[in-house]
Amino acid sequence: MDNMNGRFTINLYKLFTVFVVLFPICPVYFFFQTYSVRDLLIYGFSLICVVFRLKSGFTIRTSKRIIPFLVSMVVSYSILAVVQIIHAEYSLAAKQIIMWILIAVICSQIIKTKEQFLSIIDTLILVGIIIGIFGIVEEFTHYNVFEIFNTYNGALNYNASRLGIFRIISFTSHAITYSLYCMFLLTLTFYRIMTSKKRIFIIAYIIFVMNIIFTLSRSVIMITIGSQLLLLFLCGYQKFVKTVLKLLFIGIVLVVIACLFSQQIRNMLVTSWYVFMAIFDSSYVPILRSMGFTDNTAGIGNRFDLYGWVFQQLKPNYLLGKGRYGNFSVNIVSSGYSTVKTSIEVEWLQTLFRYGFVGLISEVYFYIKALGTSRKGIKRETVWENKISFSKVMFVILVAYVCESFAMMFNNEQQLFLIIVILFLAYNINDGFSEEII
Repeated sequence: MDNMNGRFTINLYKLFTVFVVLFPICPVYFFFQTYSVRDLLIYGFSLICVVFRLKSGFTIRTSKRIIPFLVSMVVSYSILAVVQIIHAEYSLAAKQIIMWILIAVICSQIIKTKEQFLSIIDTLILVGIIIGIFGIVEEFTHYNVFEIFNTYNGALNYNASRLGIFRIISFTSHAITYSLYCMFLLTLTFYRIMTSKKRIFIIAYIIFVMNIIFTLSRSVIMITIGSQLLLLFLCGYQKFVKTVLKLLFIGIVLVVIACLFSQQIRNMLVTSWYVFMAIFDSSYVPILRSMGFTDNTAGIGNRFDLYGWVFQQLKPNYLLGKGRYGNFSVNIVSSGYSTVKTSIEVEWLQTLFRYGFVGLISEVYFYIKALGTSRKGIKRETVWENKISFSKVMFVILVAYVCESFAMMFNNEQQLFLIIVILFLAYNINDGFSEEII
């Protein structure tokens, strides 16, 4: 903040940097009296932005390439907000509009230079390094430093250990959510490794990989491996990716041959397959338990059956859904035990159940336009980016995000994704911060 010529002014870029530090890692259970600190950050930051941008004569800069993406974002979240208002979810609707339209548009105008753009990315990574170190400490001590911020006094959602490994959650509400946060940072770190020679980014990459492993979130681990190979492929390392795939194929062949001669290896392979399939089908859980497993291996119910259950529970509210607080409850009988399932572990199905086909189609529309915009920008890389472009990064993140939507629900943990969207907008508005386009 400055005081020039007797007038109080504010540096919105510096304020945005503070927001970037705090907002993505603010726990959902952190409350000030009865108010969510995360919500206070959203409302407070947006209010300051609007007031000072209006005083300075707010104009919107854009480019032809990014207009379809901007329009889809405004339309999608406006429709979703209308559906939320119909369900009397006024605060959720307000947050949707503030985050994805107001903050996204204003903050994309704040970033005007390459140095500012890279500084925001570096800030996210440096904060992530600190979080990652706490994550490693959490793995070995089973102490989560973010528990001190649990002023809501709610029970933190710790999963049972899986295969003897303690599943860390850090500041998030679930191990899978935290692994998704690390996956995003891993992709941003890949971008900085390609555009910078600083060793800190290699260290950061290793830390984020370790944290993803410690969450033991099988779907995210697989998607992370795929996303990093996709990044390498898009950056011109096709031979390396093909070599990796060839080695993977040879490894599979060798394992199959080894299974023919070794009962121990065969048993290990079968067990690994059961553990993997337990992600989607809970009928494998009793098999694992009979083999001596007592760890958390899957959720309740078959993921494929979940589609049928959601459609059955949703009728006749197919158009607008049942709202965020609609009751989803299914009785499941497994191994002679009756269990009530109340969670929907698939993001698309959760959106469908809450906001119907109107909400689902609007959300899918946004991601299709985002994927299209980032894909078109893949061939437009600047000289300073060195074989990579932020459009490639955004494309890979979106592919990973969409794929993960079929394996988990996001629990409203979209703070980091919002910042990445802002960076993507700023990158395109400023034409990659360079006129030297390859």
